[in-house]
Order: sequence, then C-alpha cells, then structure tokens
Amino acid sequence: PSAPLFWGTFPRDSEIIPDPTGNQVTGMCNTSFGMLVFTDSSTFLVTPNQEGTGFRAATLSSVVGCVSPDSIGTLPTGLTLWLGDREFFAYDGDKVYPISRDIKENVMRRINRGYHLKACAGVDMTMGEYRCSLPVDGSIKNNLTMVFDGEGWRERDDVRMQAVCTTRDHRNYMLALGYADVTDTTT
Repeated sequence: PSAPLFWGTFPRDSEIIPDPTGNQVTGMCNTSFGMLVFTDSSTFLVTPNQEGTGFRAATLSSVVGCVSPDSIGTLPTGLTLWLGDREFFAYDGDKVYPISRDIKENVMRRINRGYHLKACAGVDMTMGEYRCSLPVDGSIKNNLTMVFDGEGWRERDDVRMQAVCTTRDHRNYMLALGYADVTDTTT
C-alpha cells in the first residue's frame, strides 16, 4: 500500500504478499468487506490491521482463484462474482462458493480454456444483473454472455462483448464494445 495521500509512495518493508507460494496476482476487486486479491488458484481478503497502521491478508480459499481479471463484478446486493478455472464463484462477505453448478454441463465445459483470460463482465446496476461474456465452442473471441440475476443463470448470444464497463454516475449506463447481431427493420 502507498503512504496515505501520497499515491505511489511505498514505505520500506510494508509490502503484502498474500500468497505464500508466490503465485502471480490475476485480479483485484474492492468490496465493502475489503479488497479481494486473486491468483489463478487462490483468493485472499486484504483488510486494515487491528492497529490501523497497515494491512493484513486472510486466505479465503486456497483452491479457488480467478482466471480473468475483467470477469470480476459486484452486484448491488454486495455479492462479488468472478470466473474461476472451471466455474463461476461468489463471495458474500462470509465465504467463497460456486454458483454455476446448474450451467456446468451445458456452458462451463464449452469455454475455450486457451482464451478464457479474455472473458469480461459488467454489472447492470438497474437490473441487478452480472453479465459475463465468454469464448465458447472453440472461439477466440467472446461469443456467449451469461447473465446471473442473483437467483439463476440465462444465456445471451445477441451481444458478444469484448470489453465492458458501467458508468459511475446516477445513470449507471453499461457500455460494451464488441459485436451485435443487427436486423434490418427498414423493410
């Protein structure tokens, strides 16, 4: 962490290495519970220490990680979701758990593992939906969007997002870059 109010200034001997095995960090996300830090095979929560003089890292999972940093999103309810190696996972402030069991057979096995790093997600704050676009069926580009509404999943294949973000203002627009199927309605 940098010194307070002095971004980019790092005091000596104050680094945090959350993963004792030294795995590369594959994603980070600020949540109301602290900062989630991921490797490809582990998840940590970084919070201020008891004294308020630094930070501490707690291991949430030593087997669940994040394979695409752009797949991380937090629903308005506070539930944070991301794409792991074989499933989608969630963190609710208490534990990390899988949320894609009902789509594992039909969708998760179809993901192109060579390109799953390119998966991207955004949260539609108005609808309360997490939308993650994935490369499936051998595609090298994201060609299927999975939508999670807090209860279950549905598929969208009309928009193939390659990048997405949500504006941080009262409008909460979701802006996506990619490909869309367009039908000519002028005839």
